[in-house]
Amino acid sequence: MDRAKRGAGPRGSRAPAIKLSAALAVVLASFVAVGLWGPRSVAAARPTATPYPTITSGRHVYDYGNLLSPKAVSVAESLAAKIEAEGGGRVVIYTADLMALPDEATLAKAWKVDGILLTGWDDMGTTTMGATLKGMLSADAVKFIEDSSAGVNSLASWATSLLARVEGLLMDRHVFDGTGTLDAAGLAHAEASAAALAGQLRAPVYVDIAIGEEGNPHTTAFFNNWGDGGSVYGKSLVIALAVDNGQIGGYIDADSDLWDSYETSSPWSYDSLSNEVAPKGDVQAELLRAIDAVHKTLDPVAAAQSAAATLRDAVTRFFTDRTNQTDSAAGAIVALLAALIFVLDRRRRRREPGYADDDSVMVSGPPSDMTPALAALVAAPLDTTRAVTCALLDLAAHGHIAFYREMTPMGPRGGVKVVSAAVQSGRSDHSVHAAATSRPLGPGEQFLLAGLVSAAGTGATLSPTDFVDLRPLFEQTGEQLERIAGQRGWLRLQTRAVSRAWVGVGIALLTAAAVWGVRLQPIAAACEALAGLAILARAARMPLPLKTPDGAITSAMVDAYRRTLRRALSGVPGEIPPWLANAEEAALWGYAWGLEGEVQAFVGRSVATAMGGLDSGEGVDAATNLSSLRMMLGGLSGFSSSRPVGLDTDAIANTLSGLGLSMDSVAGEPPKKAAARTPGEPRE
Repeated sequence: MDRAKRGAGPRGSRAPAIKLSAALAVVLASFVAVGLWGPRSVAAARPTATPYPTITSGRHVYDYGNLLSPKAVSVAESLAAKIEAEGGGRVVIYTADLMALPDEATLAKAWKVDGILLTGWDDMGTTTMGATLKGMLSADAVKFIEDSSAGVNSLASWATSLLARVEGLLMDRHVFDGTGTLDAAGLAHAEASAAALAGQLRAPVYVDIAIGEEGNPHTTAFFNNWGDGGSVYGKSLVIALAVDNGQIGGYIDADSDLWDSYETSSPWSYDSLSNEVAPKGDVQAELLRAIDAVHKTLDPVAAAQSAAATLRDAVTRFFTDRTNQTDSAAGAIVALLAALIFVLDRRRRRREPGYADDDSVMVSGPPSDMTPALAALVAAPLDTTRAVTCALLDLAAHGHIAFYREMTPMGPRGGVKVVSAAVQSGRSDHSVHAAATSRPLGPGEQFLLAGLVSAAGTGATLSPTDFVDLRPLFEQTGEQLERIAGQRGWLRLQTRAVSRAWVGVGIALLTAAAVWGVRLQPIAAACEALAGLAILARAARMPLPLKTPDGAITSAMVDAYRRTLRRALSGVPGEIPPWLANAEEAALWGYAWGLEGEVQAFVGRSVATAMGGLDSGEGVDAATNLSSLRMMLGGLSGFSSSRPVGLDTDAIANTLSGLGLSMDSVAGEPPKKAAARTPGEPRE
């Protein structure tokens, strides 16, 4: 709490001024009262007044002025007896009307009061200390007691508070209970709290509890405070509290050097505790809560170090116990084994059906109802990106779309031109671009072409920016291909299942974690709870093989055809196998199965052969077969900006880099003319 906040209440230099002003006002009022009513009182009292009554053995309180309540008399008697028991000398409290009040020195001598004599009338009190008590206290304590005055508080509050301070100083305590509210346990608790706070602040801390003004104990606590430097105990912090009829009030004051060293929490508001009713009438509990709510200002570094030390000590104490060691190890091992077996079971469930295969097995071609896109999906069921890319390249091979490039001030960019919308016929209206008309488009490819036609509109051209918007179309095409593979019995669309056995294991682990928690074994409980939650969450989604038994057989056929294709692509330069329609087909099927390297070598050899035989006419057929591949590639190869967004064209573009210009040369077109061609213009 900073000094600015403390200034919000009666604080610092203003508190003594307020107290002094109040005391002066009381003194002036007393003089006025004496002047007005004093003579009549004297006249009325003198005839019957006696010097002083006779002292009664065992009695300490003589309230002839009727200024003390029964509660105050009881507290004063108890405190006086304790002081005498500690060897502080005889204690007497004497009240009477002003004119009947004996001289305190005379009374102390006549009654042999060698401890302390408190005399008073109305709200004015006088302290007289005897030699015995002075000899028991330090000089500072004697000065503190003798300087104490009632101020604006009642005589009952002042007298009981002063006796409590004397009794506390004699017993070297820091808690002065002038109300008798705290029992032995409560007094010990308050004393321990004051001592702990004093050790943290490195300054004395006192708790002063007084009888409060009726209906306003907060005011009594405020004027009963003496921690602001107005006494010899000013270099200290005083928690002043007052009690009245189940209510408590309080005020904290301290030397200015201590203002920033402490802070408060509920029920305090800064340094003040407004009149508050004790819950369920338990005044002692509320007083102790108020005392405990005053604490040292939090130091983040010290707090972190303390927390770390506390945690370290707790961990050390926990693991030094043999039972804790055994139980923690057992819980951790059970959780680890359950998790490990669960992971292995998930992997086992994902295994595809096995089939006999050999590298010597060859086939003449893929299944009749399989397209390159489906071939890619069956080979790698989780890679729909490659399958959709194959479908896009298949449309180019059929002459329905063409990749193009154009020069812009920002550099070359590429796109796609929709050449034909003849989706239903399965062939292009531009026969010069037809490459594989003998193999019809599959349903997935037709779905993709319909989406491209719709997206292109009347312009029939898709820019690279448009491809960003086509991502949903590509995703839907992948879903279509998966659905087709599922309908043909190759793949499972539903690849998750519920394992009742593992659900039971998860529940058993959670139950065991609860048991460990009851047994106060946090390590074992945490390990088994984590394992149980992890297993239970995944037991309802246990994996199943992606491929069906028929899909495994199809995969075997695909693998055989892949080996056949690899061998064919590495054959004699310039010779295209008779079961491939053309070089485009070789590139498509090769890309579908990751044979980009073999395709590169094959197409390179074919281009070289075609270029070498143009003059003699021997390379004309090869150049014609490569024409549609040239259109399929167009500006794709060698320019990263022309690669469609969201498609895996990087691999094929890098593999066939530079072939576009080579094939332009094969067709007899100079590179400059090819660069100047209108985007998407049909090549002849």
